[in-house]
Parts: sequence; C-alpha cells; structure tokens
Amino acid sequence: MSNQWCPRFRRVLVAGAAIVGLASLPAKAQQVTDPSPAQAATDVEPTSPISASFRSQNGVSVRPETVRVFLNGREVTSEAVITRDFFTYRPPQPLPSGRHEALLEFTNTQGVTRRVTWSFTVGSPVRASIDPPLI
Repeated sequence: MSNQWCPRFRRVLVAGAAIVGLASLPAKAQQVTDPSPAQAATDVEPTSPISASFRSQNGVSVRPETVRVFLNGREVTSEAVITRDFFTYRPPQPLPSGRHEALLEFTNTQGVTRRVTWSFTVGSPVRASIDPPLI
C-alpha cells in the first residue's frame, strides 16, 4: 500500500500502518484521528499547533503514558500536552517555511507499540501592506 494520503478518508490515520481507509482497519485497531495540520496540508501557518485525537476501537486504546511526540526528528514529548483522548504541541518558535514531519510513537492497551507519521508544509507568511491613499 502506498504511503500517500487517501482523500476519501482524510481524517483517519491508522497507527502502525500506512494511511488507509476504514474498510481495511484491523478488528482491534486503535486510531489516531483528526491530525492537525492535516496530512499533506500546504500553506500551514508557522505558529499552528500540532495535534491529533486518540480513538479507542473494540476496547483497544492508546496508553497516554507511553506516547512520544517528535517533530522533524526531534523529540518534543516534554513540551506536549498528552491525555487519553488527544495530544497537542505548540512549537515555542514559529516553524520555518517548508515541509515538516510529525511522528507519534505509543503502546496500546494490548502492549503493541505503534508509530504514526504525517507531514505538512508551512507556507511563507503573507505580509500585507496598506499604501497611503492617493490625494
């Protein structure tokens, strides 16, 4: 399966696998959903927080104490807010323009370790200027 985003299932990432649609979910898979910025998003604001929700499925869920958060290969777990329902991380400095990659590692309640990754592109901020009126 390709590692590309499937537009039909834009809001669902399956942990430990390529991004896939609902029909191919394992029977006892937990999900990482609603990633923000979205997978392959472009023109993302440099100050946007990075987050996702955790959804239990068939009694299997993410163990929040095992969640590790990475941005561009740098672990930022200690700077993130992590609960049983979601994680969020706000970079302390605006992100530079270009492609960025978020990675989550966690263990589920069945003891299986998973990795979820997605990327997004920060756009150059648009600087507006107002010219003085012509008289």
